[in-house]
Amino acid sequence: HPIIENVIVSNNTSASAGGVMCWGGSNPRLTNVTITGNAATTNYGGGLYCNESSPVIKNVTITDNSANMYGGGIYIYASSAPTLDQVTITGNMANENGGGIYLDLANSVSVTNTILWNNGSQEIFLTSESDTITVAYSDIQGGQDSIVTNDNATITWGTGNIDVDPMFVD
Repeated sequence: HPIIENVIVSNNTSASAGGVMCWGGSNPRLTNVTITGNAATTNYGGGLYCNESSPVIKNVTITDNSANMYGGGIYIYASSAPTLDQVTITGNMANENGGGIYLDLANSVSVTNTILWNNGSQEIFLTSESDTITVAYSDIQGGQDSIVTNDNATITWGTGNIDVDPMFVD
């Protein structure tokens, strides 16, 4: 369960998990981290890939990452339960689905004080009825209606959410 603080992960390329991979019960804590410009050239998780892991992600920027298939920003798979707090996910791209966040197979995600904006093909994509996401005090482009679900996945749309351009400045 590594603690990763004050790090920039940038311009990496891999078949899957271009930037950071959390695998098989690893539950890292990422704080003050920037994950940018990474690419998953064959499969999933351009910026961050979680598989059977529950990272705590706080004050992290995930931007300008890409995935050939799913999860340009974050790909979450197989009983993972990440916690996102004060995370900015923007400018990521997935060629198929889930430019911002993609959930696949029995995951439970908590999103608080987070911005998801200008990710292509969708901000958030949930694939199965066993996927759940709770969103509170966050700015999601397109609001709750922009979250794509298949097979009756569960969205808990908490209080304090908005859909307002965050007006990023370069």
